[in-house]
Amino acid sequence: METKESIIVESRNFFGTFGYEATSMSMIAEAVAIKKPSLYSHYKSKEDIFKDVLDKEMQDYIAHLKSVLNDNQKRVMEILHDLMKTMSLDSTGDASADFYYRYARYQPQELKDYIMERYTESENTARVLFDDIIERGKREGEIDAELSNAQIYSTYFLLLDGLAVTPDFYGKTYQEGEFDRVWEVFQRGIRPASV
Repeated sequence: METKESIIVESRNFFGTFGYEATSMSMIAEAVAIKKPSLYSHYKSKEDIFKDVLDKEMQDYIAHLKSVLNDNQKRVMEILHDLMKTMSLDSTGDASADFYYRYARYQPQELKDYIMERYTESENTARVLFDDIIERGKREGEIDAELSNAQIYSTYFLLLDGLAVTPDFYGKTYQEGEFDRVWEVFQRGIRPASV
């Protein structure tokens, strides 16, 4: 793995596990098996590393959404089901999910504006992608056309986020049992009345 890529991966793990403040340049350098001065030849500060990690995470997230949501071989509800399931059930112990949830909740003050700017860009892109899949679901009669795309999007992601943090309190087994119940209610709520 290229050094800069290794720095991003290891830094994401540290930032997600220990937080921005508790992660040091020394920790990162040691994890990628380089001396601290060599790390500074790639990045002038921890802040710059964090920004690259955040940017990479946002790019990967949007690329993942595009690949899943643009599957024309599956029905819309199957796509939405599978995405919610993988993003919630598979998030436990995932370095990207740990990073995301830490910085969605606890932003270092000096990076708050940058983080919010990136999250907003990512959210806007995700909404466009979801508008497309929701409109497809409405055209194909899987989703109630009277519901707004914003209602469906907000409900979907609030449920997904809630499911993703459930293991923190109750454990993964509980989360897996809850998924089917949550999905059933969501699906019933957005189906057309005639289905």
